[in-house]
Amino acid sequence: MIVKKKDQLKLLCKDDDLISVIVPVYNTEKFMCRCIDSIINQTYQNLEIILVDDGSPDNAPAVCDDYKKRYLNIKVIHKANGGASSARNAGLDKCTGRFVSFIDSDDYIDKNMIKRLYTQITKCNADVAMVKYMETSNDDVLEHIEEKNSIVYVNDDIRKAFLTLKIDSVCVGLYSREVIGDSTLNKGGSFMLNFTVGPVMSSSTVRSIGAEQVPYFRTTEFSSVMLENEKYMLEYSKAPKGSRAVFMTCSSTGSMEAVVMNCFTKNDKLLVINGGSFGQRFVDLCDIHEIPHVVLKLEHGKGLTRERLYEYDNQKFTGLLVNVDETSTAVLYDTRPIMHY
Repeated sequence: MIVKKKDQLKLLCKDDDLISVIVPVYNTEKFMCRCIDSIINQTYQNLEIILVDDGSPDNAPAVCDDYKKRYLNIKVIHKANGGASSARNAGLDKCTGRFVSFIDSDDYIDKNMIKRLYTQITKCNADVAMVKYMETSNDDVLEHIEEKNSIVYVNDDIRKAFLTLKIDSVCVGLYSREVIGDSTLNKGGSFMLNFTVGPVMSSSTVRSIGAEQVPYFRTTEFSSVMLENEKYMLEYSKAPKGSRAVFMTCSSTGSMEAVVMNCFTKNDKLLVINGGSFGQRFVDLCDIHEIPHVVLKLEHGKGLTRERLYEYDNQKFTGLLVNVDETSTAVLYDTRPIMHY
């Protein structure tokens, strides 16, 4: 996918543009070397690689430092744990590249990914180029995406294209530093909002996008963790014996939309907790799919209390939508009032 700025007519980029690759690192010692090596071995070599140790409790910080010793273009930031968005922000504060890419440390990328995205972003005179990701098990690709030429969408087709392409992660793109500006990735109304798939509206300066399918690989060696999560989820919800938990495995807005579309209809009445950009996405998705709903609006940075929740008692709601970890405001909601509601 390529996002292009309005009225930007001249091709300003050169072949030697520095690209900053920001990698948040937390508890991924098992996978991070494959990730970092895939970045180091890119066919596009003018890279500034920034490893952000987000207070990782394993040996990942030492691995980061070892890479820094061996490669002149690798920088390392050590910080207290604040989540992936916080880590990316720390990387943005230190990066010096004209373009920026974000890669998760338990993923890895095709050797030509950055080169091809750079080629597209410069050829189309764009601010953003994005790709779909592919899931893998060990070294086997589970989802094959046929390589296709770039597709350009213009004006009102952009919103439709976002929904069709289902590209919903900041980690599968290349971005101009200019378009990111001084925004941060964990605050409402920011860069992340402007370039998130689905109902979130793009910046008014964005006028065209396109699609380029280049492999970005996501590992699936978490099946045992998911089974354990299912066990705890069923216990937590006091589900009847024989019940199963369904995990929507799309990223971000994709999974949120899957929940709205598959779990609710126009006959429902939902209470939607809106305390930040993720809560707002649920509101927008309900609007788009015409699901009746009432919004419980929280002040920026405020938690969900029993008192606020019970203001909406006895209104015959059939469901409740909440993103418990509202990362846009760095608030983790207390689930106890929700459980008893």
